Amino acid sequence: MHHELRDVTDFDDELATLVADMVATMYAAEGVGLAANQVGVDLKVFVFDCPDDDQQRITGVVCNPVLRLPDGTDRK
Repeated sequence: MHHELRDVTDFDDELATLVADMVATMYAAEGVGLAANQVGVDLKVFVFDCPDDDQQRITGVVCNPVLRLPDGTDRK
């Protein structure tokens, strides 16, 4: 990533269409996750479908995620 993506501010039909298209693209590629910038959209949104530790499928959409890295010795 070379620049910060735009925040999602409108939770509307256009976003719903984008998310549906991203999910279809993710499944077509047999992936477990896809970010909007991977399909040329400059928004902070990603979709995912992956198993948890108990092999239960977890699916979802995340908008405007915030990444916080641990400090000092907690960072590995």
